[in-house]
Amino acid sequence: MTLRARVKAYGVGVLKRNPAMRAQYRTWRTRQRSLLFRWNSRGTPDAGLIAFESFMGRSYAGSPRALYEAMLDDPRYTDCRFVWSFRNPAHAQEFATLGDSRTSVVRYRTAPYYQAFGRAAVWISNSVIAAELNPRPGQTYVQTWHGTPLKRIGIDVVETTETAMNAKFEIDQRYRIEARKITRFLSAAPFTTRCFTSAFGVAPADVDTLFLEAGNPRNDQLTNATDADVKAARERLGIAPDKKVVLYAPTWRDDQHSSKSGYIYEQPLDLDALRVALGEDWIVLFRAHYLVTNSFDLAAHEGFVLDVSGVDEINEVCLASDVLLTDYSSIYFDYALLDQPMIFFMYDLERYESALRGFYLPADSVPGPIVKTQQELVAALLDPCLGAADAAKRRALNAEMSPHDDGRVCERVLGLLREDLNRSRERATASS
Repeated sequence: MTLRARVKAYGVGVLKRNPAMRAQYRTWRTRQRSLLFRWNSRGTPDAGLIAFESFMGRSYAGSPRALYEAMLDDPRYTDCRFVWSFRNPAHAQEFATLGDSRTSVVRYRTAPYYQAFGRAAVWISNSVIAAELNPRPGQTYVQTWHGTPLKRIGIDVVETTETAMNAKFEIDQRYRIEARKITRFLSAAPFTTRCFTSAFGVAPADVDTLFLEAGNPRNDQLTNATDADVKAARERLGIAPDKKVVLYAPTWRDDQHSSKSGYIYEQPLDLDALRVALGEDWIVLFRAHYLVTNSFDLAAHEGFVLDVSGVDEINEVCLASDVLLTDYSSIYFDYALLDQPMIFFMYDLERYESALRGFYLPADSVPGPIVKTQQELVAALLDPCLGAADAAKRRALNAEMSPHDDGRVCERVLGLLREDLNRSRERATASS
């Protein structure tokens, strides 16, 4: 480890143990960055510029990606230019759509980044944005979020929740500040609106004007998927046609953290034993949460486990799989649209519910068997009737939680955003 890395790890360790010092440091850092943002965001917002960000610059994915790609093909947006934020701009070279002549790429939290968000008429993000970014008059901030929550988020987490770098009061503050920035908050259903209203501390009087229950733009890909799309997704991942594919997508744990890197994931499965139990007909796609930073050496499990954590768009691995294995992740609400079996590996259910997060729904409401041991998991996977008993639950879940996911969500949202851009252009013309 370099000297700089050792110093950084030591500093993070100190801040983890000292909330007061951490708060002072964050206040100072945010003020410093806010000055950079204000300096680089002078002038009237550009009514033809739209800025995108996915998971705080970590990937090209989710509803921001879906909306962007829909804009590229929508004649209503031919007069617009686009900018994407990435922590590693070189990553954008992997995607042909980001090579569009109207699109530019900026590095997260640099001067060009602040210039882009300072001038863009519309911001589109699927997670909490940088603390120093504050929309100005004439700017629209669209929050798409990244799924329907089972586990509590924001202000709603249980009182005992304390992540590696955030005490409960810090989590509350972060979400309240975010809520004050948002112009339009996309929601999948009344349930999601209620969750986001409480999690972000939205005033009851603002609910009707803030939330747009239009569905999840990213789910258009799932609801419109054909057999050819499934085949193509499997081929891109190198999966043989005769393999049974289980997508293992656990969420992160607030109490699993490394001072050197960030949140980590401690693997609860014995992969060697799982391979023996399932046999060579199966393959496991392992998908770590985007906040998890540790790498996984799966060389010993080649041919059985494929790490797909680096695949930006999770829809790709959903389409390639035959069954979902998760715990408390919001992925199951989206996966239900595919009407395929799901298993819930809730080995730490009691602790997760009482001490780490808590739930918006009863854990036993999930549309699939809950297992707590690897033996129970194997039995569920090998059950020839897996998924059949839960078909009605999946249909009910889709009707309640995804009533607008009809394959045309992007079209509806783009219509509304076009109106916002037109109003921004009218204001700019009137002030000039």
